[in-house]
Amino acid sequence: MRFFIRLRTGYLWGKAVYFASEGIYSKSYDFLIRLDDLEVSTRVHWSLLQSHVCMRLGKNAEATKSLRKALSGLKVSKRFNSDEKAYLTKYARAIAIELGQGFDEIVPDYNLAKVDDRWISLFPIGAYKSI
Repeated sequence: MRFFIRLRTGYLWGKAVYFASEGIYSKSYDFLIRLDDLEVSTRVHWSLLQSHVCMRLGKNAEATKSLRKALSGLKVSKRFNSDEKAYLTKYARAIAIELGQGFDEIVPDYNLAKVDDRWISLFPIGAYKSI
């Protein structure tokens, strides 16, 4: 059973990322909602993508909720090294600024060479004017 859930979540995640990268945010949102329906969307990177997509769709309250979920997950996550946590926090900060939200957390310096390439390509900080 776990295998099928992982297969399904991988498919939904891939579609959500694809449509977001193509700027088709409504389709990406649909796939992210389907991930929520499976109740497995507690991962930091899913919440970050959802906050970005919701912001692009003008769903600012939902974007803020997803952003907070991502930030609280980042603090306790063992999946990311300290440089990746700092990089993703900086990405979250850019979204918060675009949403007009305050951002009190200090973003530490990070070594980009120690950040996994998939996080850099999925969450390009340069896409935000506020950074």
